[in-house]
Amino acid sequence: METTISLSVPAIHYYVKARQWASDLEFFKIETAFFYRLLNDYFIRVVEPAPLEAIKEMVSKLSTLEEDEERGIKSVGDQLKQLELISENSVTENLDELASKQVKLENLMAKLNQEYRAVKNELFALVESAIRDTEIIKN
Repeated sequence: METTISLSVPAIHYYVKARQWASDLEFFKIETAFFYRLLNDYFIRVVEPAPLEAIKEMVSKLSTLEEDEERGIKSVGDQLKQLELISENSVTENLDELASKQVKLENLMAKLNQEYRAVKNELFALVESAIRDTEIIKN
């Protein structure tokens, strides 16, 4: 007969939040790849003359965002692994340690969300500007 180990209420909360963050990070990763394609495959071809400095700066910001996403994926993955080990009774639950890691993850994800939104807003402003410039050139 299989025995089940129950997690404490805080540990369950940490697990649920970590799963949500993992999902958010996966979405960020997919959308960041799209942003790269937008800049590299489409944007430079459409805009004449291309605002190369703005594009280079945006690529740099996307690169930093991507590094932070990877750091987030690793940190959230570590937290999930720890919680899974606790649920399997492979390691003892240490709420102080879990809470400390959770606070660090909360801060990391808040910073990443803020950074992600800022980069996305700048990218969209760059695209809007390019569209306006292209329309002016055509007229």
